[in-house]
Amino acid sequence: MSVSRAETKKVKALQTKKGRRLAGKYIAEGVRLLEEACRLKVRPLELYYSEALLSDRGLNLVREFEKLGVVPQTAHAADLDRMAGATTPQGILAVFEIPETDLTKLHRTNLRNILIGENLSDPGNVGTLIRTAAAFDIDLVVLCGRCAEPFAPKVVRSSVGAVFGLPVAVASTDDTLDFVTRHQIRLIAAGLKGRLQLTEVLSKVKNQAVALAIGSEANGLSEELLIKADHVVRIEHSRQVESLNSAVAGAILMKECYDSRGRRK
Repeated sequence: MSVSRAETKKVKALQTKKGRRLAGKYIAEGVRLLEEACRLKVRPLELYYSEALLSDRGLNLVREFEKLGVVPQTAHAADLDRMAGATTPQGILAVFEIPETDLTKLHRTNLRNILIGENLSDPGNVGTLIRTAAAFDIDLVVLCGRCAEPFAPKVVRSSVGAVFGLPVAVASTDDTLDFVTRHQIRLIAAGLKGRLQLTEVLSKVKNQAVALAIGSEANGLSEELLIKADHVVRIEHSRQVESLNSAVAGAILMKECYDSRGRRK
C-alpha cells in the first residue's frame, strides 16, 4: 500500500527549517547516502521506496534495512518527488531523528581533534567539511555563528552520509569559546594574518586536545574568535588567489592534523 497524502505532506515539511525543528526529524535520499546509514546501523524512523525506480543494489539495500528491523513502505515516484523536493526521484528516501546537537552534551573525555566552522552559510561547504572531517578522524564538528543547518537536505547530501556517524554540534561563538576554555582545548584558528604553519603548532601540542577553526572565504573568522585563539595559522598558497574556499582550507588543515597527530587505530 502506498503512502497517504497526509504522510506525504508530513515528510515534505521536513524540507524546511521550521518543519525539521518542529518534528525533530530530517530526510535523506538516495541509495549511496542510505547505504552509509545502513553500514553504521543508523535506523530510519520511516523508509519509503519505489520498486520501479530502484536497481538491484537499491532493492538489496531495502532488504538490509529490513534486517535491522525497519519496515519499508512502497511509494509512487511522484510521492517520492514531493517528499524530497528533488527534480529526479532517486527511488528511496528515509526519515531520521535529528541526533543530539547540544555542544555541552557532546563532550567526551577522549576528544582529541575538533573542527570548528564559523559563519559557514553554504550548505555544500558544510556538508563537504563534515565528510572530510570523518575521513581525517575528527571526533567532533562544531558549527557556530550563522552556519547552514547540519541536517538540511543539501548538507546531508553533500556529506554523503557522514552525518550518520560523526557528532555535529550547533552553538553560538560565545558558547563554543567557553567550551574550549572549560575543557582546556587548544584553539588553533586559520587566518590570513597567521604567522605560523599548522605543523609547527601541532608539534608542540601532541598530547592535548585541539580545535581547528575556519571561517567563511568572504569574511574569515570573527575577531572574537581570533582574539581568543591560542594560535593563528596560515595556509601558504600562490598570490594569484586571495583566499581559499572554506571546504578546501578545512580539508588542508584536517589532513595536516591527521598526518601530524597519528591516525586512529
